[in-house]
Parts: sequence; structure tokens; C-alpha cells
Amino acid sequence: ISKAVQAPAQVRGATTDNTTVFSVDSKGVLTAVDAPYWTQTGQQMLDAIAAKAAELNQGGGEQPGPDVPGPDEPGDETVKVTGVTLSGASSVKVGSTITLTATVEPDNATDKSVTWTSSDTDILTVKDGVVTGVKAGTATVTVKTTDGGFTAEKKITVTAVSTGGYSSGSRDRDRGETTTPKDETTTPEGESGTTTAPTTFADVPATSWSVAAVKTVAEKGLMKGVGNGTFAPEASMTRAMVMTVLARLDGQETEGGATWYSKGMDWATAQGITDGADPEGNVTREQLAAMLYRYAKSPAVDAAMGMAGFADVDAVSAWAQDAMRWAVQEGLLTGKDGARLDPQGTATRAEVAAILARFIEKD
Repeated sequence: ISKAVQAPAQVRGATTDNTTVFSVDSKGVLTAVDAPYWTQTGQQMLDAIAAKAAELNQGGGEQPGPDVPGPDEPGDETVKVTGVTLSGASSVKVGSTITLTATVEPDNATDKSVTWTSSDTDILTVKDGVVTGVKAGTATVTVKTTDGGFTAEKKITVTAVSTGGYSSGSRDRDRGETTTPKDETTTPEGESGTTTAPTTFADVPATSWSVAAVKTVAEKGLMKGVGNGTFAPEASMTRAMVMTVLARLDGQETEGGATWYSKGMDWATAQGITDGADPEGNVTREQLAAMLYRYAKSPAVDAAMGMAGFADVDAVSAWAQDAMRWAVQEGLLTGKDGARLDPQGTATRAEVAAILARFIEKD
């Protein structure tokens, strides 16, 4: 603001009680009137206004004109995005996560928001840059800027978990939670292949609801009993048993390993059916469905069908939704008394035999 204000110069942010000397519009812009009306008093008033305006504007200087934004009138400072790059690891284990970093350019871009997608969610999922391995394979992660639609891609390889055995605290992908080792382990004599496998069992009478299914899986060599001519139909099925049974179903050799189940577990983890965690732990019905679903190559599921007919559908874990829906649609899981799926319940050997028999019939 110049101290020697001349008509029709303007000073912003002013008010007046003497419009014969100068006028002020609705925005506080003061305009000096024609020179003949100037008086010493008017000049003194303008000088005082100019000095005050300079103080408020932190040092004064020439006041911008009406078409130039002043301190309280910022211009359009939007900075457009010009590109994006993606960095981070290129591999992740099944059940583990890695974090990718999207760098939006330039660094001072106004809108740096992005969206993430996976080319195959059966292999890996991605949310806010966090990639989770689902099963062995390769998929592409794509990041896209909201401003400009710029994209960057990165191929990620998902590898099976090491088959060196169970380690404390590893993530159990079938269980959907962190597990700890069991203090006690048992070896089903018949499942190890050390005894002749019968096809009928003393504890599975002809009147049993599971007799036909037990006979089917026994004849096919999938389940061999637990010794002494018994099947233990009401005993809990372990994860090691399921891995071994599925390996046999696939035609794999399961005998001769370091443990009775080690070869079956090695095969199952390599196929992405399980991460091999807690092999001696009991398998739940939703875990069994998940393992069968992966063995079947995770087929497409009709989400519209749902599981609405069951009373405990809300008890199904989020990670097991597709597998349970598939098992119901395929008729593998038919429910229990009271229209219950019992997803968190332990699967008995008789139940597994029945589900396997149905699965074989559809194969």
C-alpha cells in the first residue's frame, strides 16, 4: 500500500463515515473520489488507513488490485497427479502378509488417494497395500490413483509354508486364528498304514447311520481305522488325518515319512490346501470344508444360494464363508439336528467319512 494515495487508488479492508472524501463497497474496498474533493483531513485519514492496512498485511507493500488474490483470497493451488509407482516384496507365504508401498507423484499432489485390486483373490487378497497369501500361485496386484487413473502393477508369488513341521504361534489358515502346539499327540494305528485295513469294523454296526460311508472310504483305502478292528466313529478327526486322507484320494504315497502323516502334510501344504499348522489338532467342520474346497480348486460359488436355511449361519467364520457355502450347495454338509451347520464343532471320523463319501460320488 502506497502512503501517498491518489484518486482513484483503492485500499482494502476499510470503512468510512465521510463518503464525500472516499467510498467503501460491500467488500470493504475503499476508493478515493475525484481529486477536487480532497482535503488535508481526507489525506490524513487515508494515510492513517494505509498505515493500518500495511500493519495488518505484515509489512505493507503495493496492495494487489481487484483482479489479483490477496492474502485472504488464495488462488487455485490444486496439484494434479502425474504418476504412481509400486514397491515392496515380490513373494509371500500362504497365510502370511507383506505390505506394498504406492508412491504417488508428485509428492505435493493434492489428491494422493489410491485403490488396490488383486488379479486373483483365490491366490492373494490386498487391502490398503497389505497383501495376504491365500494359496500357492502367482497373481498381480494393481494400484490405481483416484486423480488421473494412473496405475502400477506388481506380480506376487504365493508360496506354500515350509513343511518342516508345526512351530508355535504360526497362523492356522484353516482355523482362522493363531494356534499353539498341543501338549499331547497320538498316532492312529490304522491311519499310519502299519496294520491291515479292514472294510468293516466292530464299532460300526449295520444299523449305524454311517455304515455305508465308512465302508466306502475303507474300501477305497482312504480311512483305515484305528486298530484292533475298530474305526472309532465318534472320535475327533485331526488335521493330520484329513491331510493324509486327501493325499490318498489324490493318489499320493503317504507311507515312509518321518511321521505317519508327514508325506500327506508335505503334499497338502505344497498344494495350498493347508499351511500344515497344528497337525495333531482336531479339525472343525468349517476347517474340513475349507480343505475340501481348496482340494477341489476353489470352484465358483453361487452367492445367491447362501446358507439361509440354517439357524447358526452367523457362526461361520468370514474366511470360511465360500467353502461352507460350496459344501452346502454340493450337498456335502447337510446339517445337524435343529437345522445347524455347527461350523465350530469338531468333525468326528464318522462325519468325515460321510462327507468324503458324498464328495467321491460327485467327483
